[in-house]
Amino acid sequence: MRNEVTKQQKLQSIASQCKDLELMNSLINQYQSSTKSAVENILNMCVAVSDISKKYKAKEINDFDMMYFCAQVGLDRKSPTFRKYRQIGEHAHRFVHHMNTLPSAYTVLFQITTLDPDKFEEMIENEQITPSLSLEKFKELTNTSTKNVDPDDVYFKVEFNMKRLSDSSKEFLKKTLKELMTVQDIDTVIPKKHQPVLSYGHQLKKIKKVIPVLNTSSSTLSVV
Repeated sequence: MRNEVTKQQKLQSIASQCKDLELMNSLINQYQSSTKSAVENILNMCVAVSDISKKYKAKEINDFDMMYFCAQVGLDRKSPTFRKYRQIGEHAHRFVHHMNTLPSAYTVLFQITTLDPDKFEEMIENEQITPSLSLEKFKELTNTSTKNVDPDDVYFKVEFNMKRLSDSSKEFLKKTLKELMTVQDIDTVIPKKHQPVLSYGHQLKKIKKVIPVLNTSSSTLSVV
């Protein structure tokens, strides 16, 4: 509680020095509502998957119901994505009071569901769970580099030096990344540092079914 009061005091001090506090509050609300909408959208999808899974298990619906649902929403019932959506949906009740602080990437939300309630609340209070939280950062914070890993996840790494790439190699890389972005169940994220060179980073926001992970350092490209 003391940390929360301190945070509020700092915010009030900063707010008192704003040139246009009304405008700032308006823009903050605009930003947070957009973030909240993104999280709400993914949670609603996951709750739907969880609900239909429960109804199927209870034999309230049949195989054709499940097949029709999956065909219409573009999911494979046996895929890792379906299982992760289902688990997120089962834990959605834990997230409803923290919509403005949660990331919208389902791969990260899935990992957050593995936290026990006390750890979840602790990370929320310490502002470790934020809209920009990445999968790698989450694993670093929770020391889960080897645990809570989905057995169906596949990891591979391609190493290269951006400064040494020829123009033809860069063009090939850009085309490869563009193809990866169109594949369902592959999460592709290009760091801002390399987006101007690779040029396809702006397309990430347009792809709504692909939410997962391509991580690069200055010289390493990793695909999860």
